[in-house]
Amino acid sequence: MQEAAKQDLFPDPGRREPIEIRRVEHVPERPRRPRFLVAAAGVDQDLLAADLQQVVLPLGVALSEEKDFTRLLERILLEAKKLCHADAGTLYLLDQEKQELRFEILRNDSRKIAMGGTSGVPMSFDPIRLYDDDGNANHAMVVSHSALSGETINISDAYEAQGFDFSGTKGFDAKTGYRSKSFLTVPM
Repeated sequence: MQEAAKQDLFPDPGRREPIEIRRVEHVPERPRRPRFLVAAAGVDQDLLAADLQQVVLPLGVALSEEKDFTRLLERILLEAKKLCHADAGTLYLLDQEKQELRFEILRNDSRKIAMGGTSGVPMSFDPIRLYDDDGNANHAMVVSHSALSGETINISDAYEAQGFDFSGTKGFDAKTGYRSKSFLTVPM
């Protein structure tokens, strides 16, 4: 039964990869919506249209031309950061066999941190498990919940949010002097 549920969550394992985007500035909390562009419906429509023309459409063309998978993933993350005006972002890849999310690319502009992708710096974070040893789904972490549920999650402040475990985020902040603020986590 659980195996069938896992199959439903990731019908095409190569297509559902969560991207976590961190924003420094305050963003008002919006109701959760299952689609990324619908979640952005509260922004100024003229600004969104300009962003779509300047970021999304050229990105679609560039993505169709990019043959290097690592560069493709990095471009997706960088363009998502640009579209959201985010200071930092993380892209995870699903390891279907191990049922975990592997940190693939991390970029933090203000702290000048670049790991994974084309940076040449290996990732130093442990993967995030989707299920525990008893087969229970990990809905404690934002990124695993998003991957399991297919939901886009918008958190206005990780330090005030209830319902998710942000201990890893707070540990990162303590080590680097960073202050993580809002998160937009989108499964792809």
